[in-house]
Amino acid sequence: MAIAGKMKLRKQQVLKVVTGIVLVLMASFVTIFVRDSLNMRNPENALPNMTIYFDSNGKRVAMPYIHSSRRNYTWQFSLWEPVSKADFDLEPWRELYPGQVNPGSKLELEFSFKPKAVAIYAAAGESSYMEVGDSTVLYAPTSKGNYAYKVVATWGANRTVTYYFRIDVPW
Repeated sequence: MAIAGKMKLRKQQVLKVVTGIVLVLMASFVTIFVRDSLNMRNPENALPNMTIYFDSNGKRVAMPYIHSSRRNYTWQFSLWEPVSKADFDLEPWRELYPGQVNPGSKLELEFSFKPKAVAIYAAAGESSYMEVGDSTVLYAPTSKGNYAYKVVATWGANRTVTYYFRIDVPW
């Protein structure tokens, strides 16, 4: 009789553990479904942000967002088809105010979550770009001028965002 009671108790414990695991999995699925459903309503709010930091008199300073923009993207949320926005403006950086940096300043690009790959392109004339880097660090030119950049960041299949920013080297 004691063995039967222990077996019954063990079955109840196993049943409780299995039920708990099933409930946690269901809650996770519901959470992902609700999150992705809300993100699909306004996908741009769910995309990663890029912040540009530069050296100003020995201090690391964030460049205000008026100097950069997020333009094109393809993003697949967990349970849905990818959403895309394509901006066919060949020079979208023209509308941005240039952020002033010192010649040769180190520019660091930080994303709200780390991309798998980054490519940085400098504007090279009318609607053309030249690749200048494949990391999140870039150095401002040493010559006086206004410079525009395109950054293509990838977080895996169907998760790519294109950003633009401008800088001004005053002397």
